[in-house]
Amino acid sequence: PVFNRIDSIQVAQSRQLKDLEEEIQRILTSAEPDSVKRGEISLLLNQHQIALSEDYLNFFLQAAHSRRGKKHPLQGYFAQINRVLQEVYSAGILNVNKDAIRNAKNSISLRVDGKEETKPLTQVFEIGEAKQYLITRLRSLYRNSQDSVKVAYALLDVHLKPNLYFDEEETSRRIQEAVAKIPRVKGTILAGERIIDSHQRVTREHVEILRSLAKELRARRSKTSVFLDVLLWFGKILLIVLTQVPLLLFIYFHRRKVWEDRIMLLVIFGTTLFVVLFAYGVGHYHLPKYLIPVALVPIVVTSYLDTRTGFFAALGASLLLGAQLGFDYEFALMGLVTSAMAILALGFSRYRKKLANATLFLWGTYTVGVWTLGLLRFQSLHEILVQWGGSVAAGVLAPMMAYGFILIFDSAFDVASEFKLIELSDLNHPLLKMFAMRAPGSYHHSLQVSTLAEAAAEAIGANALLVRVGAYYHDIGKMFMPEYFVENQRGGKNPHDKLAPRISALILLNHVRKGYEFARENGLPTVVCNFIIEHHGGSLMKYFYEKAKEQAKGEEVLESDFRYPGRRPQSKETGILMLADSVEAMVRSIKEPTIGKIRNAVRNMVEEKIHDGDLDDCPLTMKDLRIIVETFSHVLMGMHHERIEYPGQKELEKKTAALLTSGGNP
Repeated sequence: PVFNRIDSIQVAQSRQLKDLEEEIQRILTSAEPDSVKRGEISLLLNQHQIALSEDYLNFFLQAAHSRRGKKHPLQGYFAQINRVLQEVYSAGILNVNKDAIRNAKNSISLRVDGKEETKPLTQVFEIGEAKQYLITRLRSLYRNSQDSVKVAYALLDVHLKPNLYFDEEETSRRIQEAVAKIPRVKGTILAGERIIDSHQRVTREHVEILRSLAKELRARRSKTSVFLDVLLWFGKILLIVLTQVPLLLFIYFHRRKVWEDRIMLLVIFGTTLFVVLFAYGVGHYHLPKYLIPVALVPIVVTSYLDTRTGFFAALGASLLLGAQLGFDYEFALMGLVTSAMAILALGFSRYRKKLANATLFLWGTYTVGVWTLGLLRFQSLHEILVQWGGSVAAGVLAPMMAYGFILIFDSAFDVASEFKLIELSDLNHPLLKMFAMRAPGSYHHSLQVSTLAEAAAEAIGANALLVRVGAYYHDIGKMFMPEYFVENQRGGKNPHDKLAPRISALILLNHVRKGYEFARENGLPTVVCNFIIEHHGGSLMKYFYEKAKEQAKGEEVLESDFRYPGRRPQSKETGILMLADSVEAMVRSIKEPTIGKIRNAVRNMVEEKIHDGDLDDCPLTMKDLRIIVETFSHVLMGMHHERIEYPGQKELEKKTAALLTSGGNP
């Protein structure tokens, strides 16, 4: 940087200090009293913007009184501080901060009267440095007089002005000249010349040549037609699509409902996009690549769907991130392995402990993987530790972020993760407490159905938690007219005896519609509401249908008037609930149930549902149905097992029955 020294500034400030001295001397030599002199000196200093307290004004009066016929002591004092001011100006005071002009040599070019010299930055002052120099210099001169130091500093401080001015125009011109002198070409590589051979050590020169080649290729590409740019972007988009093809094909052929569910697709690919953006940030700030939480994608997807879908989502994310990191498929392999272990960890325990298990599994897998790859690649201990540290952080970040994403998705969209289902399965949930208070019989029936359905779902590998939650809520519509359902009548009169069969059918089928509407109003997710609308499907209310035909006296009775308004079960879980609901009601009516009676009743009910076509849209296989029949039979036998008759039990039952018959009067 080039600076011009303005000597006129030094001269002007020195002259002002001299004028100030003469004015003070004039005041002190006048015949006025000391009080008047003090006031005049104070006014003079204020005019020069010099701040001194009353105590320090006495410094001048005391100096005047100590004259005693000799040379005035203030003359020597002002001469000495003027020399200090000249020292500062001789070094020079910059008009800019040093940080703004630092260069490789930490020096400046100083021009004075047509001459130029180079001066180190350490030998010139900023304003702040000049003031600090004044304090240090004055203290060394007046060690025994603190007043002399403070008065001198106050007098000199206002006379410190920059005298070295930055010449921006000249500096820019010289920089341009220096750049122009730099050769644009360091070397020449001929067409067809080999840059580096196999097994040859890579040097700094090879790296510079390769970077230069890449830069030249980009420059030539930018000069070509727009068509090549379009092809480049098309290739990038095609690469992204190719990395997601396995996942897309799996969803299309094996998870068609997910393919048709836009919200679930948003959950899958939205999570993947977040990880891609996270990876971009990791690369931009040169952080360890294993800090990228690849396992976030499969953890979130598995929490909503299943392990197979989670694995294919992990495969797509790993391939995409590998391509993003410069086709680093070593990272892709590590991402796929760690994701598989995270999915495996989710199956080792239930509910919230799954995320803790995922963290432990991720730490173990990353530790083995990172150290193995590092040793195979002969990396230094420092490089291995850096990558391992990033992987340890990713092992914590992935489950934590997954939990955060799940909470957001559960709140923002009509989806239900395992954590949402756990919340809904709490028997203290407001809807379930209302259900238990208004329709205790139906509530107890729902609990028994949930036990049956959950056991069957676990036996065939379906979502047992979802089935249990669906069973809890499938009959909540009954709490609006509970007395019309037999389980709530408690042995009293049946109100249907006084109603026409068609009216009774309307009341019964209304619990499906009313329950579905009530569930939606209270924010239950669609996956739970499906149990309400599908647990009866379109089955026929045979009792009221036959009763209507008996009372019709030759009039036509439409079967459609006695069918439930729901749809057939569309999933294994809702199919299991339909069977459990029907079987529980049927077995409850069996007198003196035995394993044979229960098994026959269960088998007959399942065959009836198959015959009526209620399971036509349900993916349950015949093998699944056989397992369900055996599971139902085993669980129901445990519910209705024979009990030991205690001595006097029959007499007690007779007395209780007589008491109830007499209305409670002994």
